[in-house]
Amino acid sequence: MFITTDVGQHQMFAAKYYNFNYKCFITSGGLGTMGFGLPSAIGVKFANKNKKILLITGEGSFQMMMQELSTCKQYKINILIVNLNNQSLGMVKQWQELNYKNRYSHSYINSLPNFKKLLNSYNFYSFSFYKIRNFFKLFKNKYNFLFLKMNKNSIFLDFSNYIIIKKILFLSQKFLIPLIIGTTGLDSLTLNLIFYISKKIPILLSYNMSIGLNILNLIFININFYLKIYNFQSFIIDIHHDQKIDSPSGTSLILFSKIKNFNK
Repeated sequence: MFITTDVGQHQMFAAKYYNFNYKCFITSGGLGTMGFGLPSAIGVKFANKNKKILLITGEGSFQMMMQELSTCKQYKINILIVNLNNQSLGMVKQWQELNYKNRYSHSYINSLPNFKKLLNSYNFYSFSFYKIRNFFKLFKNKYNFLFLKMNKNSIFLDFSNYIIIKKILFLSQKFLIPLIIGTTGLDSLTLNLIFYISKKIPILLSYNMSIGLNILNLIFININFYLKIYNFQSFIIDIHHDQKIDSPSGTSLILFSKIKNFNK
């Protein structure tokens, strides 16, 4: 089997964890060209008609060249596509977190297509997974079936956890369960739904910070009348990012030691 990838976190995961054979890993390692994966998978298949081709991609890179699905359909090119769908440009977002204090810019993808329906329209067998156990369950039952079908059709596997939060929201509303929700990658429609449901059940939004930091933020709201620390939200975040160990408890210690200095 030949492995091709697009460019991003999924590329690093494939390089690190997939046990591929010599000269069977095709990727854009130097230029780092997003959109490389699908065209390269097509080319490798043309050159190796009797070999199975696996494309490992992400939803960002895949959308840059997904029009080549029509080439797959026209020439009956059968490949297996695994889409690691985290609703963000993962590598860009990662560096924004590591180097730019979570100042996100152009790294969210809030308007994704329904990949399952899209790929079905190109005659792919398409599956979406929101829980990893569902993937293992499918492959346990249909592994041989899927690869048998690759002789006649292509297969698209989409790994996503995006829709599941909506299901959780409706269940929480039904059973009146309080929620703590991270906001990374949520679109405006989902946020509006969260705000609507928050009128009926308690919901704490973490806004890309740990829950511990939100609790610290809440404490400051209540005590800042005495401390008079201006822009204390940035004060908390800066201290959190400046410490070597990413831990709310460590941030708390530094914060309250600084509070003592303020009092002096």
